Amino acid sequence: MAIPTQATANMDDPEEHVLWALMGAITTPEGDALITTEQCLRRASKIIVDAGFRHVAELQTRKQIIPGGAESVHWLGVGAVEWVDMDTPDPDVAEVRTSAADELDLDAESGAALIRLVERLQERGVIRPPEDSAPTEDVAQVRTIEVDY
Repeated sequence: MAIPTQATANMDDPEEHVLWALMGAITTPEGDALITTEQCLRRASKIIVDAGFRHVAELQTRKQIIPGGAESVHWLGVGAVEWVDMDTPDPDVAEVRTSAADELDLDAESGAALIRLVERLQERGVIRPPEDSAPTEDVAQVRTIEVDY
């Protein structure tokens, strides 16, 4: 899952209907964005929808500005979103390079190089680690059950 923007949110899904609006909206009195999990924000969105609130585009007076080039970041709420008046121009978005010279031949890379590439993309927030990325112990658990016959 990824946190959607207003343009990509599934407005029929209670977990996404308000989710995009929570990005950068919950701040401390000093203006610092509060950090929480995507799962927590999805639950909050569902609670808000279940309480009867719905987005009405015609009544919207503020919008989110996402810095150019950051639209692929999945954690948009961590200081990357600014709320501005609706008439504020959208920022220029960095053009994506698509020439053949820019293509990376992943098949030519070693396994170690690919792992490092994934780590770098995760550090930048372009992709996120798997939900269950915590190491697990490979240990069998055996219990004895007494049965009366």
